[in-house]
Amino acid sequence: MLRRRAWCPTLSIVIGLALITGGLDSRLWTSILTAAGLFYGLFGALRLGVTIDFVLLLGASVALVVVSLPKMHAARPAPAQ
Repeated sequence: MLRRRAWCPTLSIVIGLALITGGLDSRLWTSILTAAGLFYGLFGALRLGVTIDFVLLLGASVALVVVSLPKMHAARPAPAQ
């Protein structure tokens, strides 16, 4: 029996790094990664039956929550005069 592997480790690593670094301060970049991760995760896990793609799906889901939340910025001090 031929074993199918659709897991994309590069995408998983990039999504993980984006989550760790706060999406590199780019909502667009994080949104693109999230969309790709959700697509590949759903397709691999549900259509091809690759169970490890659930990890990719989990990471993409967390990224979706992070993108959906309002951005929290630390209060910046007023410039000195």
